Amino acid sequence: MFLHWDGHYSTYVDFFTELRSSLDSAVSSMEVRLRSSAVIGTDEEKGLAKALRDVFSESTHLLCVKHLRDNVRCTAVGP
Repeated sequence: MFLHWDGHYSTYVDFFTELRSSLDSAVSSMEVRLRSSAVIGTDEEKGLAKALRDVFSESTHLLCVKHLRDNVRCTAVGP
Protein backbone atom coordinates (compact mmCIF):
# COMPACT_ATOMS: atom_id res chain seq x y z
CA MET A 1 0.00 0.00 0.00
CA PHE A 2 1.41 3.40 -0.93
CA LEU A 3 0.34 6.30 1.27
CA HIS A 4 1.20 9.82 0.22
CA TRP A 5 -0.93 12.49 1.82
CA ASP A 6 -0.05 15.80 3.40
CA GLY A 7 2.69 14.31 5.59
CA HIS A 8 0.97 15.34 8.83
CA TYR A 9 0.93 12.99 11.78
CA SER A 10 -2.75 13.70 12.47
CA THR A 11 -3.78 12.60 8.96
CA TYR A 12 -1.92 9.31 9.24
CA VAL A 13 -2.97 8.55 12.81
CA ASP A 14 -6.65 9.12 11.91
CA PHE A 15 -6.34 6.73 8.95
CA PHE A 16 -4.43 4.05 10.87
CA THR A 17 -6.80 4.27 13.84
CA GLU A 18 -9.76 3.67 11.53
CA LEU A 19 -7.90 0.84 9.77
CA ARG A 20 -6.94 -0.76 13.10
CA SER A 21 -10.53 -0.55 14.32
CA SER A 22 -11.85 -2.13 11.11
CA LEU A 23 -9.27 -4.91 11.18
CA ASP A 24 -9.88 -5.68 14.84
CA SER A 25 -13.64 -5.81 14.21
CA ALA A 26 -13.36 -7.99 11.09
CA VAL A 27 -10.92 -10.39 12.72
CA SER A 28 -13.10 -10.73 15.82
CA SER A 29 -16.26 -11.41 13.83
CA MET A 30 -14.56 -14.03 11.65
CA GLU A 31 -12.76 -15.69 14.55
CA VAL A 32 -9.55 -15.64 12.57
CA ARG A 33 -6.24 -15.19 14.32
CA LEU A 34 -3.71 -12.94 12.65
CA ARG A 35 -0.09 -12.76 13.65
CA SER A 36 0.19 -10.31 16.49
CA SER A 37 3.07 -8.46 14.88
CA ALA A 38 2.82 -6.90 11.43
CA VAL A 39 5.95 -5.92 9.52
CA ILE A 40 5.73 -2.45 7.96
CA GLY A 41 8.28 -0.76 5.71
CA THR A 42 8.47 3.00 5.13
CA ASP A 43 10.88 5.61 3.87
CA GLU A 44 10.95 7.09 7.40
CA GLU A 45 8.54 9.94 6.69
CA LYS A 46 8.29 11.35 10.21
CA GLY A 47 4.49 11.70 10.47
CA LEU A 48 3.87 8.31 8.90
CA ALA A 49 6.44 6.46 11.01
CA LYS A 50 5.23 8.03 14.27
CA ALA A 51 1.57 7.24 13.50
CA LEU A 52 2.46 3.63 12.70
CA ARG A 53 4.40 3.26 15.95
CA ASP A 54 1.54 4.80 17.93
CA VAL A 55 -1.35 2.87 16.37
CA PHE A 56 0.41 -0.42 15.56
CA SER A 57 2.80 -0.40 18.51
CA GLU A 58 3.41 -4.16 18.33
CA SER A 59 4.47 -4.02 14.68
CA THR A 60 8.01 -4.26 13.36
CA HIS A 61 9.03 -1.15 11.46
CA LEU A 62 11.60 -1.53 8.67
CA LEU A 63 13.36 1.08 6.60
CA CYS A 64 12.42 0.41 2.98
CA VAL A 65 15.44 0.90 0.75
CA LYS A 66 13.31 0.77 -2.42
CA HIS A 67 11.30 3.80 -1.29
CA LEU A 68 14.42 5.68 -0.26
CA ARG A 69 15.97 4.98 -3.67
CA ASP A 70 12.77 6.05 -5.44
CA ASN A 71 12.70 9.28 -3.42
CA VAL A 72 16.30 10.09 -4.37
CA ARG A 73 15.64 9.26 -8.02
CA CYS A 74 12.54 11.54 -8.11
CA THR A 75 14.42 14.37 -6.41
CA ALA A 76 17.40 14.05 -8.75
CA VAL A 77 15.17 14.08 -11.85
CA GLY A 78 12.83 16.81 -10.55
CA PRO A 79 12.41 20.34 -11.95
